[in-house]
Amino acid sequence: MSTPTNRSVQKAFSVLSSVAELGGHVSISALAQHAGMNVSTTHRLSRTLEHIGLLARDPTGGYRLGLALVELGATVDQQALLRTMARPSLRHMAQTQGMTAHLGVLDDNRMVRYLAKELPRRHFHIPTVVGCQLEAYCSSLGKVLLASLDPEVLDHYLNDGPLVPLTARTITYPDRLRDHLAGVRATGCAIDDEEVIEGLRCLAVPLRAPSGRVLAAISLSGTAEQMTPEVIITARHALEHAALEIQRRLYPHGANSTGDGRDTQFA
Repeated sequence: MSTPTNRSVQKAFSVLSSVAELGGHVSISALAQHAGMNVSTTHRLSRTLEHIGLLARDPTGGYRLGLALVELGATVDQQALLRTMARPSLRHMAQTQGMTAHLGVLDDNRMVRYLAKELPRRHFHIPTVVGCQLEAYCSSLGKVLLASLDPEVLDHYLNDGPLVPLTARTITYPDRLRDHLAGVRATGCAIDDEEVIEGLRCLAVPLRAPSGRVLAAISLSGTAEQMTPEVIITARHALEHAALEIQRRLYPHGANSTGDGRDTQFA
């Protein structure tokens, strides 16, 4: 028999989530409607959350997220949590697919930072190590992460200096890369077709929060000969399954499917 959940805790979390989604300065009536609860229950929970500092009420009576919540959030090492939750799935993929698996995020300077790397028994040498950085525009991880940026932020990135070719296949024209990333956004996956290292091909998909926000990206990398179109389809299914597994570890009761089931094509 599964352990029962505490409804009061779930309702309190719904109140906090609603304040965050509505952007602060939220009235009780608007909060109750968004959270799907009656006004009296919403008022009682809001006053309790205010008392412990998780909510704050401004002079006009509207609610905002409180400083206690900010202090709690500051203690969370998101990258360490992502690494811990992702490693079992990455390790399984590396062994069953026979390719190197990576987990990466986008740093503030728009470089990909590698958080985890798992190797198969036999592998093509890839000069990445946990903690290292790589340009985002030419890697499959980076393309997934760039494609998730707001259009204004992406435009600033594309206009902020030259895109240096690492191989003859590297996309170095901003307009072409913008179109390429639009395809990544539409299909939900990205490929590095020998754009970083000749002979190396990589496929990546996003790791999302239940809201759809991209948290990180995971990838599989192998030789160009190994990653045929048929293998790429299989690898994509493995990546999407792994992304869903990781999401379920991070959000046990709020995970969504991350893939759209469409076949990957070279862009």
